[in-house]
Amino acid sequence: MENKLSQTAILLQRINAGDEPAKNELAAHCYPILLKWAHGRIPYAELSLLDTTDLVQEAFIKGLKKVDRFESKRPGAFLAYLRQIFINCIRDASRRSQPTDEIEQFLNSRTQFSHDAKLDEFISYEQALSNLSKLDQEAVILRIEFGLSYQEIATAMDKPSADSARMQVNRALVKLTEFIE
Repeated sequence: MENKLSQTAILLQRINAGDEPAKNELAAHCYPILLKWAHGRIPYAELSLLDTTDLVQEAFIKGLKKVDRFESKRPGAFLAYLRQIFINCIRDASRRSQPTDEIEQFLNSRTQFSHDAKLDEFISYEQALSNLSKLDQEAVILRIEFGLSYQEIATAMDKPSADSARMQVNRALVKLTEFIE
């Protein structure tokens, strides 16, 4: 993962310099990571209407279209950027999709309580995350959502050591829980 994050920063520089093949290389590096993270992120009520792979592809295409405006301060920042685009794609698709018949409405109503609780948790988490600084957001996302080791986070965030990355993550998690409560 560490090499992929470093390679991402190099590929972004090449893309911004006009190197078209670098886009394909970036896709080969980042797409599998985003796809792995994205599985299980689509709300239950939307599963029949949305395909994870399609949404990841849509998010990746949107990210590539705006890559020239993206400022990569650290190697892990582009994954956090793609993650946010993916979440926005889910929201957009959810707004577009409406139950089309009575059976679908009935099935959705049976799972509504569970879905509402999970959706409330997700919204609460996202709101709390948005209250953190960009560095803290990135630390939480890289550790909790992408499952990077502290050493990988240190490399991605230009921290001097795995211990300093661990401290960044732990402090960010404390702040996050304060915002959730």
